Amino acid sequence: MQVAGLMRTDLAATAPETGFPSLLRLLARTSARHIYVVDQDRRMLGLVTGYSLLKALSPFYVDSNLAKALSDDDSLLRHAFKSNAHRTASSVMERNVPTLKPTDSFVEAETLIRERGGVLPVVDDEGRLVGEVTRKVILGHMARTLLGDSAAAGPECPRNTDEKA
Repeated sequence: MQVAGLMRTDLAATAPETGFPSLLRLLARTSARHIYVVDQDRRMLGLVTGYSLLKALSPFYVDSNLAKALSDDDSLLRHAFKSNAHRTASSVMERNVPTLKPTDSFVEAETLIRERGGVLPVVDDEGRLVGEVTRKVILGHMARTLLGDSAAAGPECPRNTDEKA
């Protein structure tokens, strides 16, 4: 099967000049785990992840030990936000993101997901963003193919099952 038959197309995308507050708001209000940064022709430039934003908001000197000693007020967070409010999508995005083509095979997608993890954007021959393949999509395809499970792509997971692993 080709990637075109597996990929998701309902993606969050934004322009490189989108401000940090808008990026934070977009990720907080949508189910998207990341935002694609695209130019006016929808060519992919990079990817802003939740991790990218958290990293920008967390001062470099705070580690897990220091965090235990800090007060629980939000002054540190507010200060970090104020320091980053001028930043744009292009300044926080990941730039070297591996991609797939719609004509790539399922095996290529599965292998790259296994090696790189997470999500793989799908771009056409001109570099325009057309979709994405995620671990969930790969696992759904495997369940349908190997188990004949037509409900594998559904949103619900059974809480209890009598099947033995």
